[in-house]
Amino acid sequence: MTEPELTCRAIDGLLADLVDDTLDPAAAARAEAHLSTCARCGALVRDLREVRQAAAGLPSLSPPPDAWTRIRAVLEAEQSSVQSDVARPQDIRPVATRPWPPVRAIATPRKLAVWGRLAAAAAVLVLATGAGLWSLWTTRERLEPVGSTRTEAGDQRAGDLVATVESEIELAAEHYENAIAALAATARASGTELDPAVMATLKTNLALVDQAIDDSRRALRAQPDNLVAQASLLDAFRRKVTLLEDTLVLMRELRTDASTMPIGLDEG
Repeated sequence: MTEPELTCRAIDGLLADLVDDTLDPAAAARAEAHLSTCARCGALVRDLREVRQAAAGLPSLSPPPDAWTRIRAVLEAEQSSVQSDVARPQDIRPVATRPWPPVRAIATPRKLAVWGRLAAAAAVLVLATGAGLWSLWTTRERLEPVGSTRTEAGDQRAGDLVATVESEIELAAEHYENAIAALAATARASGTELDPAVMATLKTNLALVDQAIDDSRRALRAQPDNLVAQASLLDAFRRKVTLLEDTLVLMRELRTDASTMPIGLDEG
């Protein structure tokens, strides 16, 4: 008897196994058959696999000093929420520094697990890139300290460093695009979305940081040995790393809130 074709909803429930390649051959064949004919599911799984592959290929780097403090705060908050046996009243919202994101629908535990793993993968990309650029920045300061006498060899090292920074930024941009696209797609698949006003603010802030990065790039290309332009570019990129870290924390909070709120609650 021929097995019925999988639906998009069925694929959503198999995302973790598809990304990790843990399905048995028969189930994998049925899933791949659906992916080959469904643009929505095919694009979603490709994005998630790209994020997983990118995270797996990253070198071991030490994150910025304040990164672990933020991560630990989020994990402790989540652990405290899980341990609490008291349901949150519908008319009370927790005090927070970020806007409360309305929940459109309640995600299943399976989908929430996929969301958490992909958010973690994206966080690894952000942290590793930030750590790499921090290393480049400190290297630049060692190569050409303030007030040092310039030499031909020093100029060559500075030029090589600028080229390396440009390469790191291009690679980071690719990682960010993949990670953000995958997180957005996974959020839609899980049935939870950020409030449109919150998303608009995030997009505006990202656009402002991207504009600062573009301006600094143009200045650096015009004057590759300009230390002010180098510092401006790296500072703009560090601000983008911080903004993306905060965005990932907000998305993680949304996932936690969705898993603890009463079924059927809709604050839209």
